[in-house]
Amino acid sequence: IERARLDGSERRVLFDTELVNPRAIAVDPVRGNLYWTDWNREAPKIETSTVNGANRRVLVNKDIGLPNGLTFDPFSKLLCWADAGTKHLECTFPDGTGRRIVQNNLNYPFSIISYANHFYHTDWRRDGVIAIDKETGSFTDEYLPEQRSHLYGITAVYPYCPGGYFNN
Repeated sequence: IERARLDGSERRVLFDTELVNPRAIAVDPVRGNLYWTDWNREAPKIETSTVNGANRRVLVNKDIGLPNGLTFDPFSKLLCWADAGTKHLECTFPDGTGRRIVQNNLNYPFSIISYANHFYHTDWRRDGVIAIDKETGSFTDEYLPEQRSHLYGITAVYPYCPGGYFNN
């Protein structure tokens, strides 16, 4: 896992050990935290550190399968992931407490984003984008393109940016 400035300068490796299959990455720019998944089939996990690589620790390593998608919601301050192994959408607080299942019947989620009142994830079984209500966990909508193929990453952009953590 590396970091760099947007122009590519100041590139630096943060972590190159104890990673098998790193997959998703999310940032909490307000608090300066970094989160990532590793779907090492023998020991899948979700880890965190500061954006500078300090204080690395495992947040989740129990009852987890293939944590493909990961998103941090700056408003609820929840870290949420879509797991293609357990078929769950789950959330936890950034310290690893308060873990809860939002939806327990996903197909094959690949990427996920939190936006407004919904989670949106790409699904490799449906070859589309699925919307899930954050409060109820119910499926609310889906977008299935005419030309069906695997959809990979998904992102959403708020019309404004929350304040961020800056380290020059």
